[in-house]
Amino acid sequence: MTDWARVIENKYNREHSLVNLIGVGAHPAIAASDLKIGDTIVYNYGSTGKVTAIEPTGRVSLNVTVLARDGKEYTQRKRRDTLVPVDRPKRS
Repeated sequence: MTDWARVIENKYNREHSLVNLIGVGAHPAIAASDLKIGDTIVYNYGSTGKVTAIEPTGRVSLNVTVLARDGKEYTQRKRRDTLVPVDRPKRS
């Protein structure tokens, strides 16, 4: 397989990735590097949090600040290639 074919295959797999969440089941996920402010992250048992800030902390990681349902803000360090389950509106 050529390098270009691997790039296309990886991009396809990343766009169509699923993460298995406890109490929810398979859920669509994106790479942390593709997160945007306003995205809703889904956690186990259906808990959610809204992304309020994203700061790069180096070549391979990000600090993602999430506003939880209880009103508290939490900062999570994630690698850019980590799959993060999100709820995004469907595009028409």
